[in-house]
Order: sequence, then structure tokens, then C-alpha cells
Amino acid sequence: MSDDPQNTGGSLEYRDDSREAARQLAEATRRELLIFTRDLEPAVLDQSEFLEAVRQLVIRSRHTGLRVICQDPTRAIKEGHGLIRLARRVSSHVSLHRPHREDAEEADAFIVSDETGYLYRPLADRLEGRWSPNDPTQARRLRQRFDQMWDRSEPETEFRQLGV
Repeated sequence: MSDDPQNTGGSLEYRDDSREAARQLAEATRRELLIFTRDLEPAVLDQSEFLEAVRQLVIRSRHTGLRVICQDPTRAIKEGHGLIRLARRVSSHVSLHRPHREDAEEADAFIVSDETGYLYRPLADRLEGRWSPNDPTQARRLRQRFDQMWDRSEPETEFRQLGV
């Protein structure tokens, strides 16, 4: 991650880089956090600091929320991922979807904070990527892509069965 003390973003190389970037993005989000992920990435997204930042976001206002598109939530459901537990408690602010078949094989993973910040990894199974808390152009591009996938996606049926 960038060595810049101003936290201006930069490259991601290690798990801790992604954890820290995800936490900072969640803390900076004022309206909506978007996540496109293969399996809810427990090493990054099931960490107490990130989960607390997301919890603070979704309880702040009726106008704030989290939308997640997860390609394969099976392991996360079985292991009781923190985002799933949070979704159960504040279901009106957290939406979890499964992608449409045409998006199910996408190789990347990303997070978008409002229309300002982003974290992007071209290969979801790898740690390398980039992030920025303040790059509206790239954040809007990823948000548009997410919204298109969201429109084609379906609520995750396993979450519904769990009362989410």
C-alpha cells in the first residue's frame, strides 16, 4: 500500500494492504458501499475493524447502505461470515445478491465507496491491485459496472432461507 501518510491510496500487494484499504473506504463512505466479490473474502471483509465501519455506516441513517454481489457465498454462509451476521441484524440496509450467469465468471473483485473511492483487484484470488479514497472517475466507472450487474442479479436465496 502507499507509504503516503495522507492515505491517498496506491497499490495493493499484501493482505494487510487490502484490509486497511477496505477499512478506510468503509469509514469514508457516507451513503453507500458496494462490493463485488467471489466469496466474501474472509481475510479482508470478515475483519472486526472493517465490520465495525460497515455497521456504523448502515446504522447512521435510513439513507445509508451496503450492497454486495457475491459469486459463491457457500463458505461464508457455513462459516458465519460477519457481513452475513450484520445483514441479519440490519436487513433493511444490507442487500446480498448472486450475480446473473453472464457476470458469474468475472475474475476481478472491487469495492466502491459512494462515487469517490475504490479498491480494485483484477484477479479476485490474488492480492495485487490498487485503491484510492479519492478517484471519482474510476469510482464512478466501477459503480456503473456494479449497477449494471446489480440490475441483472438476484437476491441470494440462501440468505432468504436464513431469514435475511
